[in-house]
Amino acid sequence: MQFAQLNIRPEILKAVTHMGFEEMTPIQARAIPEILSGIDVVGQAQTGTGKTAAFAIPILEKINTKLKKPQAIVICPTRELAIQVAEEFRKLAKYMPSLKVLPIYGGQEISKQIRSLKAGVQVIIGTPGRVMDHMRRKTVTFENTKVVSEIKKVDENGKAISGVTLRISNVTGDSSFEPIEWTTDGNSKKISGLVMGAKYKIEELYVPDGYVRKTTYFIPTTLIKNIVIKNERNILKISKTTADKKTKLGGAVLKLLDSDGKVVDEWTTENGKTHEIVGIAAGTYKLVEEKAPLG
Repeated sequence: MQFAQLNIRPEILKAVTHMGFEEMTPIQARAIPEILSGIDVVGQAQTGTGKTAAFAIPILEKINTKLKKPQAIVICPTRELAIQVAEEFRKLAKYMPSLKVLPIYGGQEISKQIRSLKAGVQVIIGTPGRVMDHMRRKTVTFENTKVVSEIKKVDENGKAISGVTLRISNVTGDSSFEPIEWTTDGNSKKISGLVMGAKYKIEELYVPDGYVRKTTYFIPTTLIKNIVIKNERNILKISKTTADKKTKLGGAVLKLLDSDGKVVDEWTTENGKTHEIVGIAAGTYKLVEEKAPLG
């Protein structure tokens, strides 16, 4: 399979051609189309087979170059590999002048990295220790990294509904997102490339007889609130409600994170029910919503 057969930006294709490549390697031919379509991929291949380009090309294709904030992060085990991967990204983004790639790793003055981050970068290539250091300093955040949201239309009892025509579009925060329409078949629809912190609208263009047409707004992986627990062995009660707090909603995927960002608990809300976390330790926690209820 040739790179010219891919539906990618002309700037990326031009860079690939400039690098002297026409035909994809096996790992590239199998991985790139799948990643571009929004499918999660785990790849393994020998050294020198083009693994970096296999994930770098889809990442660059999905970047919003007008947004000067981190949208993708690549974790490398060593400083040398982080530098090497960053250089490969830069070669592939040669004709994308507004796209910035930054390697962050230990052994380099962190203040220099912070200045570069403040200037605006879209892709970060880093070692685990230094990335975590920046996260603790809050000099790296991932509100604008791309995420995948699964959407399914359900009735008030949580049963999947088929035959509903839906359309998802951006409201704020993701101007590059193109509206997507589909008809439900009882299964979840994966929507990839959503931006954390952006606001999206799901409209029901057609519903079967007996159902009321609705419009739903949601923000993927958004911080709901900070929670401070002062005493040991507390029972924390959490529910997802409507704006007037009169109805407890099901279908939302919530996570409670501790101060280090580790997941304390993760659950899907149920209609009319409150979730209890027993024996939670004193500390500061973040409650985030990874998936909003639909319908």
